[in-house]
Amino acid sequence: MTGQLTRDERSAELDRRVTTAVDADGTDCLDPGSLPSADDRWYGRLLALSYDAVAPTPDRTVTLTAGTAIELLREYWLVREQLIDTDDAAASRRELTTRLLASDYRYTSAYSTLGDLQTERLTECFEVFSAVSESLIETLGTPSPDHSDPDEVRFAERTAGALGRGAASIGAILADADERQRDRLETLGSGVATARAVRAAIDGDGATAATDGTDTRALRRYANRRLQAAQRALEELSESATTASLKGLLDDAPASEA
Repeated sequence: MTGQLTRDERSAELDRRVTTAVDADGTDCLDPGSLPSADDRWYGRLLALSYDAVAPTPDRTVTLTAGTAIELLREYWLVREQLIDTDDAAASRRELTTRLLASDYRYTSAYSTLGDLQTERLTECFEVFSAVSESLIETLGTPSPDHSDPDEVRFAERTAGALGRGAASIGAILADADERQRDRLETLGSGVATARAVRAAIDGDGATAATDGTDTRALRRYANRRLQAAQRALEELSESATTASLKGLLDDAPASEA
């Protein structure tokens, strides 16, 4: 299966595949409505657009499979992050167990889906995927962020940033990108993903939302710096790749007034 998909078509297909993978559990272990927004499967789109920027011809099969894996890993992160702010006293043991099982199922499904890739570079993809999952596990296993500026940034870098870097890196690997292209794509992916996460914390979206005591101006400046780095990487990448579609990813996290 070849040919490029529109943004809506790709998002819908990724959503369908993720839902199918989760439904295979057969236990209805988590209400999908309780998950934060998937933002049109942004990480799966990042992977696919990274691939399309470098590959001589588009390939829906490989990018949809890899994109589904990265989105399942993202859902693992989202479910685990929700647990950070869960009030153990108010939540039942059944509810906590359900969420833990739901996250674990998404985690194993992510690796299983990645293993379905038909590529000679599967080992490299697994290495990147493992590095991302290790970053998520280590970060989510530490005490909840105290919302100080450095802590908020560190959390965003090691969760959203790591996932963005990994998605772009896997897309580059599958497209047989050279070292310079891959580095630029990783900088783009991690920069925009981190900026989006920091902005979400400022706006009060998610379990690690910033509190009134946080210096939101400092966080906005940091997000803008990460976007600027992503923009520079995109400009450098344009010398050897097709970057028109990737520019839309920057529009997903516009710079804000510091």
